[in-house]
Amino acid sequence: MGSTPYGPKLDCFWEGIESQELRYRKCNSCHTALPSGSWVCPECWSKDLSWEVASGDGVIWSFVEYYRPFSPKETVPYNVVLVDLAEGIRMVANVDCATDKIYAGMAVRAEFYDDHGEVKLKFIPDGI
Repeated sequence: MGSTPYGPKLDCFWEGIESQELRYRKCNSCHTALPSGSWVCPECWSKDLSWEVASGDGVIWSFVEYYRPFSPKETVPYNVVLVDLAEGIRMVANVDCATDKIYAGMAVRAEFYDDHGEVKLKFIPDGI
């Protein structure tokens, strides 16, 4: 894949997406799950971190519907959600679901899809 425009700290995350794996950082000292861009554990200050593969299971913590495109590729309106993953981290994503059907506490799971040759991540309501 090569280096991403997000920098070397996130290359492993994006390589995971390309391999259809949702990766996150984990502290090898205290076992705290950390967001992907972390370089030090906020709990014990250790820099001994490793990459782990998340289950992809989560729960929506919050959401919003956008009516203005973030980029020319976006079709409005679209939703943006905060998902609490089972591993204990919160991430920003999209849910493949009408916004009026989304609610805080909704169980979701990660799904990968092809977008013109590029692998992307979205969440779908669990049970679909």
